[in-house]
Amino acid sequence: MLSIPKAHPYPITKLVWSDGSPVRVNELEANKAYIFNYLFKNTPNFLINLGDEKGNPIRIEVTLYTAMPPLAEESIVFRVKDYVKESIPGFGSPYTVNPHGSIVAYSAICQHFGCPYLAINFYAPGRSVPLARSKIVERGGVIYCVCHGGAYDPYRGAAILLDPPQRPLPFVILREENEELYAVNIVGATIFGKFCNTCGEEGDLIGSISVVKEA
Repeated sequence: MLSIPKAHPYPITKLVWSDGSPVRVNELEANKAYIFNYLFKNTPNFLINLGDEKGNPIRIEVTLYTAMPPLAEESIVFRVKDYVKESIPGFGSPYTVNPHGSIVAYSAICQHFGCPYLAINFYAPGRSVPLARSKIVERGGVIYCVCHGGAYDPYRGAAILLDPPQRPLPFVILREENEELYAVNIVGATIFGKFCNTCGEEGDLIGSISVVKEA
């Protein structure tokens, strides 16, 4: 008999440094990627303060819908346009990500075959991408997976730049309180390999804090 994993509430998880001090928005360097786990102890995510080639933070606006259409719907394979505002296909109530202008958080597990960080990584603008198979990504400013060459645009809601991924990366909702950051939910596509985002053993959930490290 098929056993369906139990779904749990999304935890409210404070982001902290290795010494236990809270991660403050003004401490995140532009164009540097950080790694933290959420919702589970083994599901890594990128935390990025997006910047331009000169290292200046870029305020972006992305509308991400709270539910994705079925994988068979071709509309989820979309291409980035020449402007910063981007709506990710889906249905349900839109959620405007980015509580602090330039700070975003995405799943660090590739949506194609489940390759995790370090195979998938963020490359800042101007940073060369190893094994880049397209001029679209070779100058950086992308999240790129060396396993099969899939690429996402972190400036536009992790939109797909290069196949074979068929869905954008899941987006971690961040909440800011007194310049401290909390992970509170995940929207968009389901985390790769999960029946649902919160399906699993309760003891595997990350809990009330998650340690942030430099990627």
